[in-house]
Amino acid sequence: IMSNYGGGVNFNQDFSKKTTLQSNYFYNQLEHDLLQGLERENFFGDSSTFLNQSSRQYNSNYNHRINAVLDHKIDSANSVKLTTTFVSNHAESNAATQSETRAGNGELINDGNSNTYSAQNINNFNTNALLRHRFAKKGRTISSNLSFGYSQNESEGSVQSDNNFYKPFLLSQELNQVNSQLTENITLGATLSYTEPLGNRRYLEFNYNFNQNLNDVDRQVFDVE
Repeated sequence: IMSNYGGGVNFNQDFSKKTTLQSNYFYNQLEHDLLQGLERENFFGDSSTFLNQSSRQYNSNYNHRINAVLDHKIDSANSVKLTTTFVSNHAESNAATQSETRAGNGELINDGNSNTYSAQNINNFNTNALLRHRFAKKGRTISSNLSFGYSQNESEGSVQSDNNFYKPFLLSQELNQVNSQLTENITLGATLSYTEPLGNRRYLEFNYNFNQNLNDVDRQVFDVE
């Protein structure tokens, strides 16, 4: 069973003939409920085994998105354009599984169960500023684009499972772990462009680009006693 909800709003404003704002907000929610059952027979010559397994998984995802563009014409030769985007996302997942395997005579061979959980929060922010200048000579322009981005990804989870094997002797395996991870990323960028007209619809363009990416990851995994 899947459920999806969404909605948004737009806001646009002309503050003057030189300054305009375009913005929007959108929200989306997705929920997924999955129930599964499995019965399987495996044949080995004259014998066979029977697997019976059931599982249930529930996933949810919530997303917020904001976009804004501010365009300002300083004068006939200069302008600035600011663009900003912010996205926030939260996701969760729960899953539980139970299974058992029996011989053809009904004797239990193995059984087990597992439970897993995970949650994640992601926030992304990006903005850039475009500065443009037109010289008196037609076709001669210079522009610069400055950008900044920051993202944070925070997640946590757990795994718990118990498995028993009954042949040729009883053997039990247990796993109980929790984990967490924090990832942060910063990006910086700058682009400079210059255009020079050469005549006869020919242009010469110079570009300079700089980018820097800083990334930090911290992951921890623990066994629960």
